[in-house]
Amino acid sequence: MTESQLEPNKKPIVYWYHDTNRTPDRTGKRRGKPRLRYVWIRIDERISSVLNSSGRSELSVRELFYALVSMDVLPNLKKTYGALDAHMTELRQNGTFPIDCLRDDRHPIIDINEEYYSPEDWIEHYVVKLWKIHEDYVEKKQNFPRWYEQKKYVELWTEKEAMIKRVHNIVNNENLQVRVVAFGGWAGLTILNKHVRRLKAKMAEGKDIHILYFGDLDPSGDGMDRDFAKRMGINGRIGTVSGWHLDGYATNFNVKVYFERIAVTEELINKYNLPWDPTKMSDEVQDKIENDPRTKAMRRIYGKDLATEVDALPVLYPEEFKQIVTNAVNQYFDDDVYQQGLQQHEKNYSKGYIKEVRNDWVQRLANTLADEDEESD
Repeated sequence: MTESQLEPNKKPIVYWYHDTNRTPDRTGKRRGKPRLRYVWIRIDERISSVLNSSGRSELSVRELFYALVSMDVLPNLKKTYGALDAHMTELRQNGTFPIDCLRDDRHPIIDINEEYYSPEDWIEHYVVKLWKIHEDYVEKKQNFPRWYEQKKYVELWTEKEAMIKRVHNIVNNENLQVRVVAFGGWAGLTILNKHVRRLKAKMAEGKDIHILYFGDLDPSGDGMDRDFAKRMGINGRIGTVSGWHLDGYATNFNVKVYFERIAVTEELINKYNLPWDPTKMSDEVQDKIENDPRTKAMRRIYGKDLATEVDALPVLYPEEFKQIVTNAVNQYFDDDVYQQGLQQHEKNYSKGYIKEVRNDWVQRLANTLADEDEESD
């Protein structure tokens, strides 16, 4: 029995074949260039599993692709990515998968507010809001941020823009209240200067700085860590831009600044069996590693070549990734400081106190209206 006669569940999930429908060559053979064939009926089962574990509208096509690559379902080839993209479009159009099961961050919509309010509606909205302000203020703790008076200041930095929504969702859902910064590759001078100025302002407030970083573990991805540290003057390294020596600047305020890679790390690769060996990946990946000028540094540090996408961890292990992010942030959060501050805040600003302030302002408004009426007379 030939491979083409095998039942779908007996075939490899992806395999090479020769196109025999081509015109015979001079020897009479019809063997054309080898092509990839996908047993989509089996691949679709894995796709469904990944989508169900990640939640609707959580994954981009790129993240889905890397999840399947990490699971050894698909080869890491540019042509395979294109095949998956086309296949998912077809399945979403015919209703096999929900049409909104994937997200696309490449085409944002700058929305507008087109709802109409009459003057009466507008005024009523704010009057009601003012009347209930004592309840909303206390219940939502609107004026007491989680990191108020904390000694440490934390930010999450990610190499990839595609990661920002996923990380930001964790920050919101777990109420971490930290900034999330995405670079989309190597940081440019203008944007890096913007972040340095923000960090220096926090140092001037007496806060230790903790930058928690998420990036690929390949020659370029690993090199970005050292590039950030070197250019910003972190951890004793000499900054290359005048005035950016964060360690030296921190000394002036008796604070510390740290840059720490949280994911993906060699430890996490081993723990979750993430794909790392470029020799088992596509020729494109192998050529990229071999031609990267930072590959020698990676071999010196790790003793081997590594090529792991940071996307693989949250896609394959979303709950574990959420815990990694949460634990990384909360290790620097002092709950005693928060609870003491919150208790003092609630003691100083009870519902009764806020109602008194509200009523005082209502009375002032009434007096102002009365004065206006007298002046108009």
